[in-house]
Amino acid sequence: FPRFTVPNKAAQPQIVKHTRQQTGLTIGLNSPYLRLKHAVTRYRITLDCYRAISVSGRLTRSSQLRWVSQQELRTLAMSATGRQIANQLTLDPC
Repeated sequence: FPRFTVPNKAAQPQIVKHTRQQTGLTIGLNSPYLRLKHAVTRYRITLDCYRAISVSGRLTRSSQLRWVSQQELRTLAMSATGRQIANQLTLDPC
């Protein structure tokens, strides 16, 4: 899952821009899908997760990302928040 900091609440254009920079994909963004709040040491972090569709482009080799099935998603090692997102996606498929 691509992750990046978005400094303000009017985030959608920035999300599209950062996703293109990280992945090579231009996306169409839907409304927020999931919000996760957690702490890392003294920092409080909110992750806003969006469902998106690929409009154009290809995953760049440098992105180290790849498309996987929901079945394969269950078997991948990932962070605790990545696992929460993956679990939600398998409960609520696209």
